[in-house]
Amino acid sequence: MEGGFQEDLLQYALGAILRSTRKSQEPNLSEFSPTIPVSVSHLCEVENGENRASSEIFALICKALDVLQSDVLFKTADLMAEFEAGDSSADQS
Repeated sequence: MEGGFQEDLLQYALGAILRSTRKSQEPNLSEFSPTIPVSVSHLCEVENGENRASSEIFALICKALDVLQSDVLFKTADLMAEFEAGDSSADQS
């Protein structure tokens, strides 16, 4: 794994889990964004791993999605572990 991606792994994985959670509830970004004080573009950047969510914004997103922050973080950790396991097996080739 390249250094930049590894450093951004948490940001990318968290965004992926938030996007997946939102999409499972079916609101699109335009419908979801008004429920929290974040612009559609910022929310999109967070979900795409291009921008970090502050702890306050993360809490608001989880509350709007009606999910526990800890559940999102556990799922994020699982996704990170999958990426890291894939990376370490590629390093050993």
